[in-house]
Amino acid sequence: MGTKSGIRGLGFGVVGRFCALLWLGFCLPLPAAPELPSGGKVLFPARPGDVPTLSGLAPDRMKVVRVEKQAWTNAWEITVPGAAANSWDYQLHGQVSQGVEKGDVVHLRFFARNLGSMTGSARLGVVVELAGHPMEKIADTPATVGTEWECIDLPMVIPANLAPDGWMFNIRLGYAEQKVQVAGLQLVNYGRDIPVATLPRVRASYAGREPGAPWRVAALERIERLRKGDLTVSVRDAADKPVAGVDVHAVLQRHEFGFGTCVSPFLLASGPNADRYRKTIKELFNCAVIENDLKWQQISRNGYGTGDALVGWLRENGLDVRGHCLIWPGVQRLPRSAVDLLDKPEPLRALVEKHMRDTVGHYRGQLNDWDVVNEAYVNHAVMDTLGEGVMVDWFRFAHEADPACRLYINDYAILASGDMLETDHQNHYFRTIKRLKEQGAVIHGVGMQGHFGSNITSPPNLLKILDRFAGLGLRIKVTELDMQMSDEALRADYFRDFFIALFSHESVDAILQWGFWEGSHWIPSSALYARDWTVRPHGKVFEDLMKREWKTDVTGKTDAAGRLVIRGFKGTYNVTADLSGKSHSATVAIGNGGGQVTLHPR
Repeated sequence: MGTKSGIRGLGFGVVGRFCALLWLGFCLPLPAAPELPSGGKVLFPARPGDVPTLSGLAPDRMKVVRVEKQAWTNAWEITVPGAAANSWDYQLHGQVSQGVEKGDVVHLRFFARNLGSMTGSARLGVVVELAGHPMEKIADTPATVGTEWECIDLPMVIPANLAPDGWMFNIRLGYAEQKVQVAGLQLVNYGRDIPVATLPRVRASYAGREPGAPWRVAALERIERLRKGDLTVSVRDAADKPVAGVDVHAVLQRHEFGFGTCVSPFLLASGPNADRYRKTIKELFNCAVIENDLKWQQISRNGYGTGDALVGWLRENGLDVRGHCLIWPGVQRLPRSAVDLLDKPEPLRALVEKHMRDTVGHYRGQLNDWDVVNEAYVNHAVMDTLGEGVMVDWFRFAHEADPACRLYINDYAILASGDMLETDHQNHYFRTIKRLKEQGAVIHGVGMQGHFGSNITSPPNLLKILDRFAGLGLRIKVTELDMQMSDEALRADYFRDFFIALFSHESVDAILQWGFWEGSHWIPSSALYARDWTVRPHGKVFEDLMKREWKTDVTGKTDAAGRLVIRGFKGTYNVTADLSGKSHSATVAIGNGGGQVTLHPR
């Protein structure tokens, strides 16, 4: 995720000097815009040549135009020819030449309007992020503008000391065919004198967020129907006769549906934070995926030792384990031994096969799933050498090495599409899976990553995307969920609705998050828990789902026939019957056909 390299834009010289003056002149706000505090240090534009550049589109797609009856006389006009594979492929980009300190309050403002789109409004993604991988977001929000000028405000607190040119802003444009004008852009540092909560903020949202939204009503009804079943508990005495009025207690111990997280080697560490990390995994999750240590690059450098220890702990503590990933077929993601063979097809073919058979064989019987191929849309160096059809062989190698393991393909920007349907990325993924099936690949499931920021997809469209891929006849798992949003209320609401939508879809088997604690997370600000284990608002949403809303804990008494029927979430239960100080407990599952158990307290 994040800005791609190779940004193209206007050169400096005469044009650059003109544009710098132009953007400095834009700083007068519209009279109707929310008032900003006086003072502050202007971070952008701060020097001659500080002008946004156009990324991903030809320079002639952006021009300076005159604007009438506004506080400025000129604006940038960008013509987007159509949806890009990713929203960030087409964007206005600004490198910030000024450094800031941790705790500084910074505010980004600009004005925008739509001059042409299929929907009557233009869609933007506004992102302030670090310049290096993994492009951690400082602030990130979607925005929609109509045909009148609208003010976009994005305040933020700087999370760490940032060096000059170590961070940037981007206005993402690649959502659809649209013509957009942008003006009045200014980035200001107010230091620590202005509380961030007092600064204006664009209130981003998504379709279907409102209480009582029809999609949510329907989804909750599906959850009741699809994710629950009836458990019939019978209580009988020593003579095998039914006993009425017996107290029965049934508690869900483990969901049938997968609620998971990735884990790092921190799982194996010592100390209070590591203890809390392990405790939280056991309390909240029933499945896990190894974040990095089963990837080919890591195995080639470090062997299987760390992966073995991680898999072992997870299995000992009752979690299902996913392997990620057998091949990530891009140059940057391959071990050196494979990169050196990219111009030697047969040795490369043999090396990949050996790695797959060795690795899957090493973990035979220990993993429930393997991601066989990861992100083939943008990482295809190996297929460029061996052909697309080689992926069929990869699934065969994995299946032969562990026939009981379920095999997945995995990619990003499928659900996290910025509310777009049938993007190039989605279509490529669909065609790839369809071709694999037609060519006889042993493939069991579709992995959809789920890295969200300004690319929010509304729940109704999430369900449409799931419906489309469910038509391929494979199971679906969300494999790498995280949400980078500076608006905590928005993130909490969307996190809740994402889980409701996905849990309600009959083809989805699991949702795995890409970490949960800030101290061990690739995007620390996305974690459910801060470094001191304070739960963030979206973490509270997840706790409420796991510990209350989607937790079955029922007590009742048997009827005259000695029976009690309990409606509960599918999964494994501990059921206890108490009669006159005597009890009997049993473990029983509620599955697609419900469940039943007979208890004999004596």
